[in-house]
Amino acid sequence: MAELFSQLEGPGRGDDTFSEARFRITEKFQHSRFKGSLALDELRELLTELSIACHRALGEIKETKDSGFHKGEAWDQWVQALTEIAAKCNLPTGASKGTDKSTRDSSPFVNVVQELQECAPAECRRHTHSLIALTDAIVRARRGPNRPVQFSEKRPAFSA
Repeated sequence: MAELFSQLEGPGRGDDTFSEARFRITEKFQHSRFKGSLALDELRELLTELSIACHRALGEIKETKDSGFHKGEAWDQWVQALTEIAAKCNLPTGASKGTDKSTRDSSPFVNVVQELQECAPAECRRHTHSLIALTDAIVRARRGPNRPVQFSEKRPAFSA
């Protein structure tokens, strides 16, 4: 589209070919917003403004791409919230990263996270290939840049 407008505004602007082309295009182009002999000029201005706006928006997106959503961020926040809930209810929250990974037993908290993930849609589950991977991911989520979600309402203590 920009090529077309640049051709219509090119060096031969004063010759008969340009005038004929412009006349025929204006005649064929009928739109309620763009009418009359200035229709193409108005349309060119609108498209130029749209192009500038698109380039600016893309520039802003590129500048802020690191501050947006990151894959796994929601899962990390979910684990942080589960940890906070379990702690408030005096339930175990351990996710031990023992020294011998091959013999590590999973903690009750890791087992709960594993079971809760089974209730979630498959695309929302993370680190399901082993309990060791899940434990490591829980530890990383707790250490991550997102601090645990704070709940505004008081939770009752859990009693067994």
